[in-house]
Amino acid sequence: ENYRKDIFDTYGNKIDSYMYLQTEADSTDNWFQSEDVLASKNDVIDLSFLWRWSEGSSLVNPIPTFKIAQVFFFQSGSPGFKFYLNDNGDWVYISGGVLDSVLPERYLKIKPDSSSLLTNRYQEKAVLSNPLPYDGTIRVLFTNNSEYSHLWTQVQIRLQGSINGLTTQNIAGEFARFTKPEDFRGNFYDEIHLADATNNNFKGCLFDSTDARYNPTWYRFRHNTESMSFMKQNLIAQWENSRFYRNKIDATFFGLSQSGTMVGLINTIKFVDDDPNKLYAIVNMKEIDFMNETWSATLLEVYDTARDTGVETTYPTYLRDFIYK
Repeated sequence: ENYRKDIFDTYGNKIDSYMYLQTEADSTDNWFQSEDVLASKNDVIDLSFLWRWSEGSSLVNPIPTFKIAQVFFFQSGSPGFKFYLNDNGDWVYISGGVLDSVLPERYLKIKPDSSSLLTNRYQEKAVLSNPLPYDGTIRVLFTNNSEYSHLWTQVQIRLQGSINGLTTQNIAGEFARFTKPEDFRGNFYDEIHLADATNNNFKGCLFDSTDARYNPTWYRFRHNTESMSFMKQNLIAQWENSRFYRNKIDATFFGLSQSGTMVGLINTIKFVDDDPNKLYAIVNMKEIDFMNETWSATLLEVYDTARDTGVETTYPTYLRDFIYK
């Protein structure tokens, strides 16, 4: 019935806060269990918390060794190996794959020092794991399997991700460079927040509907036989657009829809009288005025039939009715 307890003094100041797991009457084994968390090969788990036994409990000599937590790792796919984390940070293979919680070696343990018998103070437990042997999932359990009720506080579980087999922390991003022999007319630095990340837990990692990471099999709409990474496709698009100077137009246009289709970011625009060779994309829809049937946007030249023929002779246009004179 008890999961968290906050202790206040007579002045209303919080002096303690902890997870509280009472020993159940019908069982000697009960626990808090985390959700399974995706992890990648060579990731490192950094686990730390403070622990003590409950108020009112008295220890007897010899002081027992408490089994206070478990960390399991499950390999993704076949053959689905299982491991437990020991006090030294080693991932130990579980023979037969059975999660037998009775075996004491599969626990993280604490043995209180003699001075804590009187003060019942918190003691720190910290384990830094070795790199994970496979891709898989992590599960953490805070266990209570003795006559003493256990308390945990200041629980921190950090997953240190790896890139190309190198475990690292505080990754700001991934740098990629794509070169072509043609002259570049404009230099640019591009920052994107989506990528075919090599690790599940980096921000911007792309997943498919099965929660698996995307393979680098992206292609441009015009080239469905391509198979490149998301970052490389982004750089190719930047290269095509930067081979020469492009027009940018900020303007207000009349007409919100054509044949019942609303104007939007997928539309391309052609000025058939003034600039017939160029196609413009809507890169920033600023305002739509439904009362006056106008919209304001920034248009960027994305294709020129006179200069982009070396790249492709056709360009995907959507809703060609949006052609303005």
